Amino acid sequence: MKKIVIYISFVVFSMNGFSQKNLDFPVWLQGIWEIQSDSGSSYEKWTQVSDSLFLGQTFRLFNSDTIVFDTMKLKLADSIIIYEMSASIGNTMVYAGYPLQRPDPSVWKFENSYIDYPLNINYMIMGVDTVYVWTEAKDANVACMDYLMVRFKDE
Repeated sequence: MKKIVIYISFVVFSMNGFSQKNLDFPVWLQGIWEIQSDSGSSYEKWTQVSDSLFLGQTFRLFNSDTIVFDTMKLKLADSIIIYEMSASIGNTMVYAGYPLQRPDPSVWKFENSYIDYPLNINYMIMGVDTVYVWTEAKDANVACMDYLMVRFKDE
């Protein structure tokens, strides 16, 4: 009986260690990030809901009003990290899921080859408080976005 308990404990601890190693969830993204441009600052905010779910949104502050542009979700589904986003294009809400690719340890590339734009959304860790973000499209004539996000210090 003692051997069975030891064996089961070993399997449970091994699976737990293995799954944590493979999940590599982007906990570094949690918080509020500022995106500065000529027209002012906008923000990207990520809130951790659980070990395998983050909710995000991009927004801008206008006096006492907050205008939300996009809502996002990072979640673990069938051992794959997926970036989901919803955005308004014209008067239509669009939803898309982007599975994680890791071309480089510092780049989090979320790609969906079935979508024309954005084909992928990329987050490159530049430093503890700095992330470079860019999108790409299938059509080379489509203007893509790129910007630097800096962790917002509210104090």
